[in-house]
Amino acid sequence: MEVVSAILYQLTKNLQEDESSDLFARLDFCVPEFEFPAYNTKENVLMFLHEDMVAEQKAQCLYETILSNVHDTEVSDPIRFLRAREIVHYQRLGEAIQIVQGKIEKE
Repeated sequence: MEVVSAILYQLTKNLQEDESSDLFARLDFCVPEFEFPAYNTKENVLMFLHEDMVAEQKAQCLYETILSNVHDTEVSDPIRFLRAREIVHYQRLGEAIQIVQGKIEKE
């Protein structure tokens, strides 16, 4: 996240207020509020996996928004790498959910 913060800072430091507010309004779209019930949080592995998947989706959305607004390869290449990593993480979390659900069903 530090890399993304540094990139966003560099991209927005010389923007006018209306330009930066437009960009941040589009970025806010990437951070919807997902809330899970607070009960049984310590034992609910599936809930934590789903929360992690949501975090991966938020990051992927953020990277896609940045890519749609930036055409500098020094920025877009690292962001593409980070986006690809989030996609893989999302897929692995989905696989972990299937494994955990299988084990729960066997109990």
